[in-house]
Amino acid sequence: MLVTFDDGYKSFYDNAYPVLKGLGIPAVNFIVTKDLADPTAPYPPALSKEEIREMLQVPGQYEFQCHSDNLHHMINDSAALTSKTDEQGNPISDDAYNAKIAADSKACYEKLGELYGKPGAGDAYAYPFGIFTGTAQSIVHDAGFRYCFTIIGEMATRASDPMQIPRINAGNPNIRPENLHQIILRRIEAVKG
Repeated sequence: MLVTFDDGYKSFYDNAYPVLKGLGIPAVNFIVTKDLADPTAPYPPALSKEEIREMLQVPGQYEFQCHSDNLHHMINDSAALTSKTDEQGNPISDDAYNAKIAADSKACYEKLGELYGKPGAGDAYAYPFGIFTGTAQSIVHDAGFRYCFTIIGEMATRASDPMQIPRINAGNPNIRPENLHQIILRRIEAVKG
């Protein structure tokens, strides 16, 4: 089992990390890498480089991967990653769209390398809002990401497409632990069946 978190909020360090560490549960947090420059700028605040580096000192337990560099927002009710528009919502060409995704993916990949102190540290990407297209998937892959996570509510198996890995969403405040347990058991049975 893999526990994942999205968005790189500081609350992960304050609340989740102590519990995960105490229980010995590994986790991946998909961060918005532009927030590394000023973690107090977004609301809610983001993880700082120092907090991330502290958590990385626990060998093999925590990973920080990409949730885009600057495409974790909506443009005219569409995810910026999949919207063929500029930031003002004006239509852009296919070439401009491809360049937008390529530049953002490259920036995220490079910032993860800087964070870890080694190139190629970034190999996983969570699509912002879980939304992607075949074009976005291909460009993200070409930037160096080998594994991409969606919000498709299924169990990941060895047969899962590594560029479309499903996840069971436990982040909804209405999901109680016993309900989550039942959801996971049903997904396991569906995979077996």
